Amino acid sequence: MAIEIVHQRDPDSECGFTVYVDGRKVSDAAIYSVDAGQGYEFSDWAASAYVDKVEVSPNVWADVLAECYADPCGAEYIDHFPDKGSDGAAWIDHLDNTAESRQWWAENLPHVSAPFLCDSVSPTGRPCSLHYGHKGDNHRADWPDEQWKD
Repeated sequence: MAIEIVHQRDPDSECGFTVYVDGRKVSDAAIYSVDAGQGYEFSDWAASAYVDKVEVSPNVWADVLAECYADPCGAEYIDHFPDKGSDGAAWIDHLDNTAESRQWWAENLPHVSAPFLCDSVSPTGRPCSLHYGHKGDNHRADWPDEQWKD
């Protein structure tokens, strides 16, 4: 199988990706772009990582994306990114919405807003709905009820 990806980058706008498998255009490919150089506040970077973790397959998260977020090229462009030598470097392992993870964030990164980890319910009755402009469109990540249970 041959996979070809064409990435058209516009530094002042969105990037475009076109994916081909065995020479045929694939219209439903998921593209995850991790671009620390865009400039982020760490809380937004962590929220972006959370949204990707929810959406991507477990293998892609474990094999590639977790490391891209935990130790990004261009981390110097992310304001308040935790030191690698501190307990804050383990933030990537605490992106699940559990009481234990909420406690970890409160103890280790108390200065970071982590609205994606909360113990409240949205007006629609679902826990902590996120609405982020991410990857060129408006993604929405709602935690399934079974993930909400502690």
